[in-house]
Amino acid sequence: MRILFSTPYIPYKKAKPFEDNIDFFYYRNTLKQGIFQLRQMQSWHPLHFIAQNLPVYSVILENPTLKQFKSEIEKNNYDAIALSFTIVTTDRILKMVSWVKELFPKIDIIIGGYGTAIFSENYGIEQEIRKRVDHICNGEGLYFMRKYVSEKCNIETDQPLKQDLLPINISFFRSRLIIHQSLNFVASLGCNYRCSFCSTSNQFKSKIELFSGFELYKSIKDSTSKYKNAQSGVIFNEDFLADRNSVLEFMRFMEKDEELIQRPFFLTVFSSVKSISLYTLSELIRCGIGMIFIGVESFNHETLTVEKLNKRGKDSIQIETLFRDLNSAGIHTLGSIIIGWDNQTTEMAQEELHRFVKLNPTMYQVMPLQAIPGTPLWQKMRGQNRIVPDFNYETVSLEKASFNFKNFSQEESVEMIYRTYKNLVDYGGPWPFRMYTNFRRGINTMKYLDGIEFKNRLIGYRKMILPLFVLSFISGFLFFGKNFREKWAQEMKVSFQEYPLLFLAVALISLITTPILLLTVFAGCMRHLILPYGDQPESIRREYSNQL
Repeated sequence: MRILFSTPYIPYKKAKPFEDNIDFFYYRNTLKQGIFQLRQMQSWHPLHFIAQNLPVYSVILENPTLKQFKSEIEKNNYDAIALSFTIVTTDRILKMVSWVKELFPKIDIIIGGYGTAIFSENYGIEQEIRKRVDHICNGEGLYFMRKYVSEKCNIETDQPLKQDLLPINISFFRSRLIIHQSLNFVASLGCNYRCSFCSTSNQFKSKIELFSGFELYKSIKDSTSKYKNAQSGVIFNEDFLADRNSVLEFMRFMEKDEELIQRPFFLTVFSSVKSISLYTLSELIRCGIGMIFIGVESFNHETLTVEKLNKRGKDSIQIETLFRDLNSAGIHTLGSIIIGWDNQTTEMAQEELHRFVKLNPTMYQVMPLQAIPGTPLWQKMRGQNRIVPDFNYETVSLEKASFNFKNFSQEESVEMIYRTYKNLVDYGGPWPFRMYTNFRRGINTMKYLDGIEFKNRLIGYRKMILPLFVLSFISGFLFFGKNFREKWAQEMKVSFQEYPLLFLAVALISLITTPILLLTVFAGCMRHLILPYGDQPESIRREYSNQL
């Protein structure tokens, strides 16, 4: 049996960063940071994960042009084509399945991914897609595809799950100059908190754990052995720290791995205030954690209660203290806040956004509340006739919410969000300065703590701090927010006192590097401007020959 897995075709339309629905993660998390705004094009790793764990020959086609997609099918004898999509790419999927069904009617067409939420509504396009596909996968894809293969050709497999996912390449804004490589690890699907706005909770009705603590460690070990230059990895688990027993099992293997410790290799995890409070600093460090994505969502007690945002935990957990303590230990934070809650007035939103700025997270995400088709929030807003009349599933972004807020307009929402992104940079500077500050403070924190894990983390910080020091120094030439300027001057003063020779070397390197960096970013911006479609994700073709 031969299966083609494909993503929607490219090119996507040329978009401004805040309108970008494809590379939203880093554009959004470093928005308004000028040349330090980051670019990433992340692989569709779920397709690779599924293909690697099926007992049949499979091909992954990521980001093909429509011509490449058609050519792949015309030249190969596929039995099935499985397409993964998001809501914003629905039109593209209709075009692809229409072509396949017309010219190759005997090929089974399977569709899955978050885009299947479109079938909960009645726009007309979902019915056109339904007519042309043979199977629709809602929820977990590997089980669905293994069952499909079993029924079609009587091939069963109980092989342990494996994953070898493509790294994320991160570069400066509009440039192709890779500055960091991060690895991907899928640990679970779904989330048990079931927030009303969450498409993940809606897609997976309960949390599905894919790997034990040891199995996850083994995946990390195998990938880091293959990708020698990677210094970080992302664990995809909506609340990685929720299951303490599994995390402690994972920790016991990570803390014994001398190669990963000496490298060093730090992990980004998604977690909640409630779960983080279950761990000591020592335990977080022994797990290899270097950054935590934390959903703040709101500071208002009434909002947390009414919206059932249980992941925030008890009111006694002071979120300001949590962020300060993590950053002071050199563990970076990625904070997320949402505005548009029903009980939130303009004044309340402004107050919460101001408080979020003061958290000084290393990276951040400021979003309007979005109702995604199929979620409980969508059902509620539709029942109240608050879905915007001209709602277009293709254009939901920072500037275009899907429903009308109760106490302020969408224009007011956009203005508050953009002002907050600017205030974040004016207050705490761009990410290199924030990361450098965290690492320098982390070094001073680790010096005075007993335990081999702290000594090892100290070595890791020292190995990783130099390029951040250079970029942090450069940020002083390019950013002029009053609070940031004061922080920068103080930080450079302390850095000179602690590392006088290194400081002088960094100052010299910065003077040489700054014009090169500016020219690189300028060239990237010109390239984006001149090319009809600007930046596009890389097209990838990969084969998996897994026949038993």
